Amino acid sequence: KLIIVLVLVQLGNDKLILYAILSFVVSFIIRTLYKLYCKKYFKESEYQFYYDKQYYKELLNYSGWSLFGQIANLLSNHGVSILFNVFLGVTINASIMVANQVQALIFSFVSNFQVAFNPKIIKTYANNEINYLKEFILNTSKISFLLISILSLPILLVTELIIDFWLNHT
Repeated sequence: KLIIVLVLVQLGNDKLILYAILSFVVSFIIRTLYKLYCKKYFKESEYQFYYDKQYYKELLNYSGWSLFGQIANLLSNHGVSILFNVFLGVTINASIMVANQVQALIFSFVSNFQVAFNPKIIKTYANNEINYLKEFILNTSKISFLLISILSLPILLVTELIIDFWLNHT
């Protein structure tokens, strides 16, 4: 990826199209190398055709609901931005984009924090300790809420300064 950046700096053509092409080439090369490595060192990763109607039905049912959820998420995030851009203008849309970036940063941090608790949750559930599991999840949720609050409160207090700074310096 560093080579992509160096090539983009040297060439003066349409950099966005060139970036897309070079990113695809890098991804394709990495995928091919992974495939060759796995084929050489992991014999069990050999592709075998398998057909089971019930299995595919369950798989499509799950992936269909997952796809439905992802489309709803996409529309709720980006659909609002499109509507605001059309009806309220670019400044409001820019403010929403800043807010989305800040939200993504905060939730990314909290999600990484929550991942640390997943093994304990799974272990507790596997041991059938349901009461302790409920208490543990409740405590984890409280800590996560506290983290979100601690990270969000300073940003909420200076939101206007952040927006003004961002709009004046871009």
